[in-house]
Amino acid sequence: TELRPTGGFIGTYGILKMRDGQVVDFMTDDVYNLDRQSNPKTRPVTPLPMQKYLSQKLWYLRDVNWSPDFKEAAQLAVRFYHEEGGKEKNIDGVIAITPEIISSLLKIVGPLTVGQQTFTAQNLVDLLEWQVEVAYAQQGIAKQERKGIISGLAYKLMENLHNVPLERWPGIIHEIKQDLDEKHILIYSNSDSLQAFLEARNWAGRLALFGGDYLMAIDANLAALKTDLVMKRQMTYELVKKNNGDLIATAKIYYTNQGESINWRTTRYRTYTRLYVPLNSVLMSSRGAMIKEKDARPGEVDIGEELGKTFFGVFIAIEPGETKVLEFQYKLPRAIQNLLAQNAYQLLIQKQAGVQERDLTISLNLGKKIQGWYPTGFNVKANQNNVVWRTKLRADQLFGVRF
Repeated sequence: TELRPTGGFIGTYGILKMRDGQVVDFMTDDVYNLDRQSNPKTRPVTPLPMQKYLSQKLWYLRDVNWSPDFKEAAQLAVRFYHEEGGKEKNIDGVIAITPEIISSLLKIVGPLTVGQQTFTAQNLVDLLEWQVEVAYAQQGIAKQERKGIISGLAYKLMENLHNVPLERWPGIIHEIKQDLDEKHILIYSNSDSLQAFLEARNWAGRLALFGGDYLMAIDANLAALKTDLVMKRQMTYELVKKNNGDLIATAKIYYTNQGESINWRTTRYRTYTRLYVPLNSVLMSSRGAMIKEKDARPGEVDIGEELGKTFFGVFIAIEPGETKVLEFQYKLPRAIQNLLAQNAYQLLIQKQAGVQERDLTISLNLGKKIQGWYPTGFNVKANQNNVVWRTKLRADQLFGVRF
């Protein structure tokens, strides 16, 4: 509900200790309790978009996941944890979860009561946010202790999981695997062999090293409260081969703020959006970028290279009840053109961690007679030279055409 590049804003961190497959110690805490004990003079500066659109100069653990690549974000999180006075000397890995995994497990173990609240798979997110943002004050709980309920919930959940009958464990494994596939769980290990295992199964949140066409849209909620809860996202991608052989791509991202008003939970949506495309792609035009909210002047597009990709970065704000569009038109590099000479085309679209789904439409017209395409199980329309997919992006997806 408060999206950042590798999931969401980090509200809670924890330390988990295991031995021989058994949990021997587990604690969680409000990330601000760790950030507050850090000496501001020792903190590095934040990435430029955070300085510009969030007015935040110093970089703390709560904002560490700025990179869309989880390995980079996780390694930086370990570094910041130590710099801010974290007591554990040896960290073997980092696991990031969204509340979706807790909801999935509650479907199996049933409701859990912690303190005055009973959590179910259906009410978890709403009730948890109400408890840590509003209700804690009404209950006389100190602000620095307001997220203690998360630790209580985690302990209750682990206790109930230990008591689940063996015949129900296939259901638990199915739920966890689905959350791994859909990036509601990301894992980094400093063991090379385990990290290779995770990356091979696409459970490590890495930006793919891919030789074909590529697209990934990354949002970063900047001071927009929990407004991702009411944001509807749609994306279209159109690729056309021109007579001179150039491949011209047009990517559009539609944002609809379905919130009805500004309140304690939702407000205008403010995001710094990055579109990752094949390296050496050339931006031809764009529209929708803003300087700041309620400013009609067009904003600038940041263009850079990162993680073996070119990216276009812009700021946009969407008021409650409003729909806005970001559009990027760019020329793909010659390396992608050369692949067409082999009578095949592939497009990998990676999904941002933490996003439930995006409505997605892909249209390809590459000037060659289509012999076949994949995946075939989606809503597909095709004629001699054109193929269109309409689907919902819930996990990374590879699209391909044979000529």
